[in-house]
Amino acid sequence: MAAAAFLRLPSASLSLPLQSSRPISPRVTKSLIFKVKASTSVDYSSPSKPISTTNSGSWKWKYGGNSVNIHFERLENGGAGADQPRKDILLVPTISDVSTVEEWRGVAEEIVGRDGGGINWSATIVDWPGLGYSDRPKLDYNADVMERFLVDFVTAPDSPVASFVAVIVFSSVLRWNSFCVVQYVSLRRMGNREVVWPRMGQQISSSKDGRSMADLVSYASQPMEKKGEAGEFKRKKRQIDELNSFYEKLRNNDYVVFGGGHAATVAVKATRKGSLKPQAIAAVAPTWAGPLPIVFGKDSSMETRYGLLRGTLRAPALGWMMYNVLVSNEKSITSQYKSHVYADPENVTPDIIDSRYALTKRKGARYVPAAFLTGMLDPVGSREEFVRLFAGLEGNVPVLVVSATDAPKRSKAEMEALRGAKGVSKFVEVPGALLPQEEYPKVVAEELYRFLLENFESKA
Repeated sequence: MAAAAFLRLPSASLSLPLQSSRPISPRVTKSLIFKVKASTSVDYSSPSKPISTTNSGSWKWKYGGNSVNIHFERLENGGAGADQPRKDILLVPTISDVSTVEEWRGVAEEIVGRDGGGINWSATIVDWPGLGYSDRPKLDYNADVMERFLVDFVTAPDSPVASFVAVIVFSSVLRWNSFCVVQYVSLRRMGNREVVWPRMGQQISSSKDGRSMADLVSYASQPMEKKGEAGEFKRKKRQIDELNSFYEKLRNNDYVVFGGGHAATVAVKATRKGSLKPQAIAAVAPTWAGPLPIVFGKDSSMETRYGLLRGTLRAPALGWMMYNVLVSNEKSITSQYKSHVYADPENVTPDIIDSRYALTKRKGARYVPAAFLTGMLDPVGSREEFVRLFAGLEGNVPVLVVSATDAPKRSKAEMEALRGAKGVSKFVEVPGALLPQEEYPKVVAEELYRFLLENFESKA
């Protein structure tokens, strides 16, 4: 299924007449199917809880000898509910020429600002490497690279998601302040307890709630023969073992994932492999095939042509020229948004076009689109494999699929293949095309919020 791609080649180009391609556990039970219209009783009021100012950050992804600056944003609520159990939502943008954290911001604000049914929800939105506001190095981008990135972003020792989950786990169970928790996690991950405990004791000894923890750290770091009575030692050791036990939870499921387009399928694939362990997944307008493969297929002759186009787009001078003509211009972006990215052309504003156009002018902007357009970022190779991927989560992880009423014909067919499919615990339909989460954020947020309540409210 084609995701939000912005390419319109003239018919003579590579003999690919693209002008004609416009439509391009916690609790798992029986599947549920719903249809939502924009006129339904959705709460369009402002978020019920104040949201702190969105914090932007940069995380360095180490890959293939490269250090790639990855842009992410954090949203947390304030006021009532701050003392409730906390969970994090990882929101991953659709892969496209103009992919950006901005497509999920409205949804994140809506959910984080609501009464979470006994849970204090927060959100992390991340830009893919090579897209959005992240660095765009000239890597050999493919589906495996993107999957590797997503897994690393969640599980790496210095990951923003893992660090936040650490705060959730420790502060909610042991009620230590966040500073102590972060110090413990970062130092514990060094892997040498002989070094970790004394250093942590020094760093947290002056913190607000750190005195008893520092005492424990200092005690635990002493040589065995200097420790006190056997009973006292056992008590201290039990506390340390508790900390280590909680640390192991960092790699488990204290978060949920919302993904759009290809991002949803990449997340499902990583979860099925066990590389990611979210408590739930929501796939919004999920896709699996790039714009050219969805239209022209992937036989050997077409693969040769895709390779030619991909190589041309990556070339130093000619690549930029072709990219500017085909993708990086306001007319092309406006045309694509009005034809199949948004359902209602009236929702396509000049500000949106200006913002997306600016993204296409960033250094290295053409490398990921060159891979995406030609199918190199496709997580699977067929509809059958796409459906089997979701089936592999049956009984393990709740999965919500959000289809869009006005998605392009070919894209809609792939979404519909998941209606009632094994592994899909709930299927809903909302207004929109390929980016319903950006065009109708409140409607999409309502469905995602309801999904969270259905699966987590009783666990609070």
